[in-house]
Amino acid sequence: MKYAFVFAMAAVLIVFLALRLGGVTWLLLWPGVSFILVALAYAGLGEHAFGKRVDGRMQPWAVILLLPYLLLTWGAWHLVRWLSRERAFDEVVPGVFIGRRLLAGELPDGIVTVLDLTSEFVEPEGIRRAGRYVSLPILDASILPVARVTPVLRELAVGSGALYIHCAQGHGRTGMIAAALLIARGDALDASTALSMVQRARPAVRLSATQSRALAELATALLAVRPGAGAALPLSWRDADASCRGLREEWCRSQDSLLSHLVHCIRTPFCSKPAPECQVQALRRVVDAEPSEVTRAELAAIHSGCSRGRVANHAVLCAPACPSR
Repeated sequence: MKYAFVFAMAAVLIVFLALRLGGVTWLLLWPGVSFILVALAYAGLGEHAFGKRVDGRMQPWAVILLLPYLLLTWGAWHLVRWLSRERAFDEVVPGVFIGRRLLAGELPDGIVTVLDLTSEFVEPEGIRRAGRYVSLPILDASILPVARVTPVLRELAVGSGALYIHCAQGHGRTGMIAAALLIARGDALDASTALSMVQRARPAVRLSATQSRALAELATALLAVRPGAGAALPLSWRDADASCRGLREEWCRSQDSLLSHLVHCIRTPFCSKPAPECQVQALRRVVDAEPSEVTRAELAAIHSGCSRGRVANHAVLCAPACPSR
């Protein structure tokens, strides 16, 4: 609401001056209307007020109404780009890049997917056509409902190829969503660890109090096993190991061949490569075949982690108890 108040006060002042002075100052009504619309966006109308389309462009009506605000925002962005010594982008983990909005030709080599979090910018055509483009517009310093964000992150977490995430400067919105993605991928097991990983790569990342709470909610949602699995992912691999000890002997007896197949498919814990199909299929068969509720929950947790392309340490810890191959 702070942003809503600031823009509303600015709009009231501008409109007052236009009506008070008259004449050519009537032109100030345009920026006044622009600021009123921005205030309404932050007051509850949301990112829809900016008319951002799924293809990265903005609706013509939004550009016309918001043009005074947009010119101010775009000008400030270019000024920061020229003066800032911060790198345009940074790599958080292999295959996940974060940074500011890029111009055509600035995109890192090998990027397959671009996740655009801005609502106030038109994505350059060269960026949109460089690969797969995903638009998830969020107001600056703001958030989206968890239910809207988690499906996007889960889809991106299982995707192949390098990913670039950006907002305007690559700090607030980017930091929040990138940290949540690390959790969805299995690179981090809680919000604090995920955010620390993002900040190590890009130290200027800072979240508002609202964004920090949203990240915690996203972490909770993303760590939950999908409907039907019957359990949540373990909060730490220490907890997973404790559960695993009691299951090793049973796994080795009843799932010997499948576990062997799984272990042979595993390369490196938390590797950045997509999970091999044999690994995913083996895990699915194990989950479907296991009769014990507790065991099924643990196996579902492993399946959820491995199918995202991150090998669960839980499975690696269990493997040594099985007969050597």
